[in-house]
Amino acid sequence: MKRNKKSTTRLLVFLMLVSLLGGCTSDNENAKKTEPEIEKSDSAGTVKQTDNEVVEITILYPHPEENFKSRFGTISEKLKNIKLVQLQKGNNLESLQELNAQKIVPDLIWGDGDAIEATTELDMIEPLDELVKANNFDLSTIEPSIIATYRAMNPNGSLIGMPTFSDNFTLYYNKDVFDKFGIPYPKENLTWDDIVDLSKKLTGERDGMQYHGFEFGAYGEALVPLKQFSVNLTDPDTGEVLIDKSPEVTKYLELMKRIYSIPGLYNKESYQFPKGNVGMIVTWPQYLMWGIGDADIVKNVDAVPLPSWPELPNVSPTSYSHPIILNKYSKNKDAAFKVMAEFVSVENQSRITRKGVDPSVLNAQEVRDQYAVDQELFKGKNIKAFFASKPALPPSKISRYDKYVNINESLAKFAESDMNIPEFLRKLKEESGAKIKDAISKQK
Repeated sequence: MKRNKKSTTRLLVFLMLVSLLGGCTSDNENAKKTEPEIEKSDSAGTVKQTDNEVVEITILYPHPEENFKSRFGTISEKLKNIKLVQLQKGNNLESLQELNAQKIVPDLIWGDGDAIEATTELDMIEPLDELVKANNFDLSTIEPSIIATYRAMNPNGSLIGMPTFSDNFTLYYNKDVFDKFGIPYPKENLTWDDIVDLSKKLTGERDGMQYHGFEFGAYGEALVPLKQFSVNLTDPDTGEVLIDKSPEVTKYLELMKRIYSIPGLYNKESYQFPKGNVGMIVTWPQYLMWGIGDADIVKNVDAVPLPSWPELPNVSPTSYSHPIILNKYSKNKDAAFKVMAEFVSVENQSRITRKGVDPSVLNAQEVRDQYAVDQELFKGKNIKAFFASKPALPPSKISRYDKYVNINESLAKFAESDMNIPEFLRKLKEESGAKIKDAISKQK
C-alpha cells in the first residue's frame, strides 16, 4: 500500500507540473502579444530597447550636478525613451572597485583623471566598434587624431570610448605689452624661433615694472612643443626609457634652454600673464575665462594660431579628449550608445561649445565657428586661431609607461641650473627607469 500511495502522489505532482508549465507557456505567449519584446543581444546580458520602453542610463560623472546638466541636460529631451541619471561618485580605481563590490553598475563612465587606467585594469571597457557599425555611426565626423589616440591606447586597436570635447592650444598675446615695447602684434604662421626672438624684444623693465616676453600656461602647456612631434618617451612593450635616444626630445630641450636663457624672462613664480606683465602665453582657449578673470586685461588680449616647428608647419599636438566609456557590464549598451552618439551630435556639440568651456570634437567648421559666441569675454577675439592648426596623429601604439617620465615637473630644475641637456636626460632617465621598474614589479 505504501508503494501505491507514493506512486499515486508522484503521478499527481507530475500532472500538476505539466499543468503549471502549460499555463506558463500560454501566459507567456499571450504576454508577447501585448508587452514590448525584449531581445537579448550579447553574452553580457544587454537588451535592445523597444520603441515604447523607457530605459534608465546611469552615468558615473564625478563632478557637480550643474556641470552634468550643462553637458548632458538636453539629451533626455532629444531621446524621449531614455532617462539619464547622474551617479556622482569617483571614477578612480578605488571608487570603481567599491561600486563593483556593491554591484552598482553605471552604464557610462566619464573618462577624465585616472578613469581610463582604472577601467582598463578592471576590464570594464566595452569597445565601441561593433556598436559603431550596427548604428551606422560616422566616425569621420570627429577629429581624426582623437579617434586614432583612442585606438593607439588599446592593445587591439579598438575604440575605447566616445570623445567629449577636444584639447586645443593657442597663443594669447597682450596688446598693451606689445605697445609698451613698440613691437608689432604677432601674426599667423609663427615658428618657435619667432617666439624666441619676440620674447627677447618683450623682456625688460618699463616704468618700474619687470615685463616677461613669454611663458607657458600652468597645466602642462610647457610640453606643447614636444607634443607636436608626437613621439613616445618609452618603449610601449618593454618600458625602456628612450628620451636620451630621441632627437625630438633633444630639439625640444634646446628650445627650452634658449627660452629660459633670455635674461629677465624666467620667473620662479610663473604664470604672470593674468597680472598684465607678460607679452605672450601658450595655453588653452578657455584660459580667457578661468585663467585671467580681469576684464580690463582680457579686453586687450587676442590670439593667433599656435607656433609650430619649421619642419611641421601648422601642426599642433595630437588632440585629446576625455572619453565617455561604455561599461562592459552594462545591461543597456544599445541605449547607452545612443546617448554617446547624441553627445557628439551637431546639435549638442554646438550647444556646449557656444558656452566657451568645451571646444568641439567635430570637424564641422560651422560648429567650430560657434565657439564661445555666448561669452562676452570672447567678443571680437580671433576664434579661428584656436582651430587653425592640424593636430598630429599619435604613434601607432601609445606607451602607457610615458607617464613615469615627468619632464614637465623637471623643467624647473632644468631652467634654474647650469645642467646641460645630456646630463639632464641621464638623470631623468635614471629616475624614470626606477619608477617604471617598480611599477612593473607591482603588476606581477
